[in-house]
Amino acid sequence: LFERLARVTEQQLSQRHLTTVGPYYSLLSPFDQEQMMGIAESHAVRALEKVEWMLPMLPPTFGVEIEPPLSRIRVGYIMADFRHHVTAHLLQTVFLRHDPERFEVFCYALNPS
Repeated sequence: LFERLARVTEQQLSQRHLTTVGPYYSLLSPFDQEQMMGIAESHAVRALEKVEWMLPMLPPTFGVEIEPPLSRIRVGYIMADFRHHVTAHLLQTVFLRHDPERFEVFCYALNPS
């Protein structure tokens, strides 16, 4: 089974496609270090493409240094999947720990729900 997965992954990497195997799963499989790096890079490229796609939709002040707000601090989280991803489940407690008097929290999903 792994041999077939390895062949498909090598083909995807050679064609510079997003790999079926994700970076975390690759750590649990017998991929070598170079393959794991290629898998991680293919997913990083996809994430960067999605962020670049979102940039025109962000406010014009995004990334521009401005004076600190007198009211609440705005915090934004960008994630591929807020619904069914282990990181999203782990971040639930982080979201709840923001003091609503001091922070305004926004979540931006890179994938449609």
